[in-house]
Amino acid sequence: MPFFVDSSALVKLVIAERESRALAEVLAPERLVSSVVAVVEVLRASRRAGGDVAAERAARVLDRVELVGVSASVTERAASLTPRELRSLDAIQLASALEVRAVVSALVAYDERLLQAAAAAELETLSPR
Repeated sequence: MPFFVDSSALVKLVIAERESRALAEVLAPERLVSSVVAVVEVLRASRRAGGDVAAERAARVLDRVELVGVSASVTERAASLTPRELRSLDAIQLASALEVRAVVSALVAYDERLLQAAAAAELETLSPR
């Protein structure tokens, strides 16, 4: 079963961080799913951290991700998610994960607010370290 991967995790596949190796090992054999907003988030974060070379790496990472569109049901769900402190793009990511929860095994993320909101929504989470 594929993993739903948040931008906070996808960026770690592009920019080397402490968790990058463990994350890559867990995700390597798996299909990946994310919200289409990950394209913007991952490309911008990668370019900011590592310039055009990192942005090219990010594009290659994103090529292996199946993207979930932002439908009316996703936006409605995202608007009503708790806690209220959950950032808008994180709410869209979580709403997208909930939309496909029957076909993904877990939400992979490193953003604490997102992980807490996912747990509150009874969605399995994973943060390889």
